[in-house]
Amino acid sequence: MRLGISTESLDPSFIGGGHEHAWRVIGYLRERHDLVYYPSLRTLTEPNAEQIMKELEARGLEIPSAAFSLAHSLSGIGTARRYSWLFLSHLKYQEVAREYASEPSDFYFDPNYYGIDVNFVASAAQRGYGLTIHGPYFGASLSGNVRNFVASARGSLTTPCAARALLTRVAYNNALRVTREKLSLPFRTGRLRFLAAVSRGTLEEHGLLDRGVRTVVLRPANAFDPGLLDHRTSDKEGYFVYYARLVFEKGLLHLPEVMRVVTEKRPEARLLIFGPQGKGYQRCVLDLFWKRVKRYGLEDNVRYLGVLPRPEVYRVVSRARALLYPSFSDAFSLVLLETLALGTQGVAYAIPGVRSAFGGLPDVRLVQPGDVEGMAEEALSLRGEVADDQRTQALLREHSDWRAVGRQLNSLIEATTSSGGS
Repeated sequence: MRLGISTESLDPSFIGGGHEHAWRVIGYLRERHDLVYYPSLRTLTEPNAEQIMKELEARGLEIPSAAFSLAHSLSGIGTARRYSWLFLSHLKYQEVAREYASEPSDFYFDPNYYGIDVNFVASAAQRGYGLTIHGPYFGASLSGNVRNFVASARGSLTTPCAARALLTRVAYNNALRVTREKLSLPFRTGRLRFLAAVSRGTLEEHGLLDRGVRTVVLRPANAFDPGLLDHRTSDKEGYFVYYARLVFEKGLLHLPEVMRVVTEKRPEARLLIFGPQGKGYQRCVLDLFWKRVKRYGLEDNVRYLGVLPRPEVYRVVSRARALLYPSFSDAFSLVLLETLALGTQGVAYAIPGVRSAFGGLPDVRLVQPGDVEGMAEEALSLRGEVADDQRTQALLREHSDWRAVGRQLNSLIEATTSSGGS
């Protein structure tokens, strides 16, 4: 079967759990179908669109010739025009989809639903499609977006960085949701055949259950490489660790406040963080983080390790006392899953996705979002034991094979197409 992949970004340089999931699933599906990747409008209007597509071809993905013609015709547009196309109208999405319809697939699938392209690409080709949602999508309204941002920004709303983030993150997500009705659009096309999700919490949070379309919560939803288990150790070094994208929504600015409370009781406590600094918005958030570290006198307690090679990631995480993870944006967190695989316990905010995936595990302590004192107390209560509770072991056994994730989605696709769902 010719299977079309339509998702917002497969840029090899991007880092994130949904991105990792998408590539792993694509790897499995490629063994069973003739895959064609239809680059999104966002990708086609990137300054380096042609380079991105050539890199994807080098990874073995077929890309329709229309994509290169479109990228050439859309090159050199200004930022304002690009944003108007992406956020304010369906017209350019429909135009791209019509071009792709000349090279159709039998069925379409978005393994990481964030952009809206697949709705138009499948409709223009008059074919069915399926989605995997990760989320969360920052609430279903502007007020929900703002509340989430205010909580994650943690007292930094008056800074230029926060103002920029409000425009580039909150307005962006709200435009996807309100202006383009992102979460309701798939149900209006008449072409959506199934909706898969990595956590039930995301479905419940956004009211996506019982919408008249087959809905499946993947089990397992994500996976870790079994080799991580070889790095588990009882030789803990006592420090705390944080690793994720260094942005507001991952709770970066909450960490100095957590450590302020921790060091009041354990002055020698340390926090090691690592991950790419990024540029622009991300670099701005990291600057705010260091200002807050300095304000609380934590310069000797917090250390940034930069970007680590994978073997060093395993060593640092496996020897940590616990992971501090005050994220406001997760469905089924790969960071938490891999941390448990490496034998380290964690403390996280009880947002819907995390709660539904990890709730009830003694090795993952959950506190209310924004409760920095509660996170500090839970962190101090952990004694650096190996994450080895029976319920943790059961979770790890279930989530140690990416092929099992791919098999579920492949079964959904094949069952749908064999029953005339295309």
